[in-house]
Amino acid sequence: CLAGLLRPDAGRIACREAVWFDAERGVCLAPERRRLGYVFQDVRLFPHLSVRSNMLFGRRFRGPSGVSFEDVVGLLGLGRLLHRTPSDLSGGEKQRVAVGRALLACPELLLMDEPLTGLDRGKREEIMAYVKAIPERFGVPVLYVTHNPALADLGQGGQGRVTHSDAERRFLADRVLNLEDGKLTEY
Repeated sequence: CLAGLLRPDAGRIACREAVWFDAERGVCLAPERRRLGYVFQDVRLFPHLSVRSNMLFGRRFRGPSGVSFEDVVGLLGLGRLLHRTPSDLSGGEKQRVAVGRALLACPELLLMDEPLTGLDRGKREEIMAYVKAIPERFGVPVLYVTHNPALADLGQGGQGRVTHSDAERRFLADRVLNLEDGKLTEY
C-alpha cells in the first residue's frame, strides 16, 4: 500500500508533507510519483548493466534535492565494484548496489522489504550497519519490513538465540510496529 502497488480500502498514507493516499479525498498517487525508494527481497538488478549503471539508473527518478553518487558509493563500499556486472557479485554486494540505486533516486522514504533474506550472518550484519547509517547520513527515513524466519544465533551480549527479525529490529529500529493478522499489536 505504501508503494502504491495495492490500493487500501480506507485510510490515509502521507510521508512528510506529501499525501500519497486519502480515501476520503479520493487521492491515490501513482507509485512513480511517491518518491519512495524500494529495496526488494530479491535485488532486481539489471543483469546487462554494470554496478555503476545499475546505481545511476536510480538518478533518473531523482527529486529536487540530490544525493551524491560518490557519497553513496563511499557509504556502501562499492568503489572497487563499479565496473562489474551483477553476475560477478556476491549476495551482499548485490544488496548494497540495490540500496545505492534506491538512495540515488533521492526518496522521501526508503522502504526495505526483507532485504537480508538469503544472506549469511556476516553479510546480514554488514548490510544492517549500512542501513543503520542511512537516516543520519542522508536524512532519509527507512521503513524496514521483516518477518519471522528460522532461528539464528544473532544475539547481542550473550542473549542467546533470537530470530533474524528480532536481531534486525533491535539493531536498526527507533520504533517498531508489529502487525499480526492485519492488526497492530505493538507500537
